Amino acid sequence: MREIEAQTDGRFPVDAFSPPGCENALCSFSGNFLLLPENGVRPLGRRANPGCCPRPIPAHDGAARTVAHVARQWAAPEANADDAGPWDSGPSGIMGLDDFLNRAQTHTLSVSAMAFQDAWTVDLERVRDCCILMLAPDGRLIPFCLYNLTSAGGNRLYRL
Repeated sequence: MREIEAQTDGRFPVDAFSPPGCENALCSFSGNFLLLPENGVRPLGRRANPGCCPRPIPAHDGAARTVAHVARQWAAPEANADDAGPWDSGPSGIMGLDDFLNRAQTHTLSVSAMAFQDAWTVDLERVRDCCILMLAPDGRLIPFCLYNLTSAGGNRLYRL
């Protein structure tokens, strides 16, 4: 996250990113941004008290929140979304509510990363915290990182 902030000259600051809602806090992070005219960017949802980890929540609640968020992020905007309007309401640089809502429907960017595991980096503590599960043909629930794991020789361990 620090490297993203440095490489973007602070346009994507560390405190605009959050750890995941239900898996281990070291597995991934994400941040949402509003794209402004003239290549401007504003973080959405900055945390007032940035820190390592959010308050733990039950895995099923975190998974439901994640599914809803992803569905909103990837939903197509309405065909006639109004893309015009003044983005700053004066010298304060504060965008009006209507302008913000119109812009947020069509001009948001989600930046995220996931620390995938392989045969050399598997971390069993992170695997135990995983809430992203794959259903194997035999009915077993396999944590996502293990489902795609191969041995050092390249053989699949869990995926049939």
